[in-house]
Amino acid sequence: WLYNAKADATYSTLEALDAELVIVREARPIDLACMFLIVDKMHAIHGWDAFLDVYGNPSIFLELPPATGEQMARVYDALAKRIIGDGRGTVPSGSKFQTVETRQNNCDSFEKRAKWCQDAIITVATGGLLTITTESGSGTLAGSAHTDSFENLVAGSAASISAAINRQFTRRLLAAAFPDDPPLAYFSLAPEPADERMQLAQLLATLKTAGWQTTQEKASELMQMDVEPVPAAPAAAPMMNTAPEPAAPVVNRTEEPQVEEPPLTDEELAAFAEMRHPNPERMAQHLASVEAKLRGAADLPEDGGEVKNKKGMYSETCRAKDKARCSTHGYTERYKAATGAVRQVMATKQDFQAAVEVPGLGEIDFPYGRPGTHEKNEKGATHEDGYGLSHIEDKHGTRALHRMPYVLAHGKVEPHTDASKRVIRHGSEIAVVREGQQGRWELVTSYDENKNSHRDNLGISSTTEEERKARK
Repeated sequence: WLYNAKADATYSTLEALDAELVIVREARPIDLACMFLIVDKMHAIHGWDAFLDVYGNPSIFLELPPATGEQMARVYDALAKRIIGDGRGTVPSGSKFQTVETRQNNCDSFEKRAKWCQDAIITVATGGLLTITTESGSGTLAGSAHTDSFENLVAGSAASISAAINRQFTRRLLAAAFPDDPPLAYFSLAPEPADERMQLAQLLATLKTAGWQTTQEKASELMQMDVEPVPAAPAAAPMMNTAPEPAAPVVNRTEEPQVEEPPLTDEELAAFAEMRHPNPERMAQHLASVEAKLRGAADLPEDGGEVKNKKGMYSETCRAKDKARCSTHGYTERYKAATGAVRQVMATKQDFQAAVEVPGLGEIDFPYGRPGTHEKNEKGATHEDGYGLSHIEDKHGTRALHRMPYVLAHGKVEPHTDASKRVIRHGSEIAVVREGQQGRWELVTSYDENKNSHRDNLGISSTTEEERKARK
């Protein structure tokens, strides 16, 4: 790239630019796409002008009296031109003026043609947003159509700018700062999100009315503010009873008196609520703390290593228990193993067997697979015959590809409508596996259900555009 500081029409003042110091964003020129439409529009306008020049004013003809000779006809013709010129004068007896009126809709075809070309130009410029051509002032819907069209155009430009910055700057910056980690941060040029806390509060209230409730931590995260439970209102005072008091009952002294239990405290109520909705992560932490205390009391290693029996030999039972505990709570180990396997598969385009082991499921193979067919089927879906890591990147984007190890590390195994498949879910993100070879499972796909299978690359890609086109 060369820089022309004065925008001269010569090459003498051009300066070479360092590619690492600039961010380049190329846009498709609109001249070629709109050139023919502009010519057609101007042709329709010129034809309209020519029509008005000839038929814009009514045509006037002078009807001569009967038996008028050629010499008198020339006299009448001169009189008619003078009368038409200044709009007044006299004519001989017996002559008449005839006018030919032009209908108003005779020139509608020129106007329709020019307006069609104008709409087509706007369609090319805005990517098909025909609502921007709505007449302003025709109502609230017309004004909102203009606003929505403008916001969509700005959002498209912002996404293109963000992709250029992420591809040419953010990716280099993250690779230099964190060479061993996948790029998870990105730059996004977007408007400030609308405040939706009122809708979220109504949703939480509706869930509580229906008999469901969420944790205090989750509610605080959604509302982006500290949320505390409201203490229960004190019981209403009993109404005065004017009826006479009943006689005191006879107490059998041989039976133990019934003692009235005091009401539950807030801490007890919170404990019961937590028992109704247990937190698996908190229970795992408590279990690890209790296990560490028991190991310390029994003079056992605290780091979870192998345990020796009284004869100094390693116990196979203890080793199996430690291995099961590590495979259950080793989120970091599973994430690192899955991330390394993803890098190797995308770099070598070769399958990786037994890439990661998911508790409750078993070992999972990472196949490179194939992207799948881009043409839509009868149901309107694409990539139906694709599977593996290449399918995830091509259909759902690099964000889903880099999030997949996190889903496998922290997700929970759920059944699938197909008995030969399983779903691993973490929030709205899922990974689908199917029965593979030698008792292992094979990764099919992974994506975020909230994105409706839309690709999300964040300006980061593991393959080049040439490789993507070759695969298609």
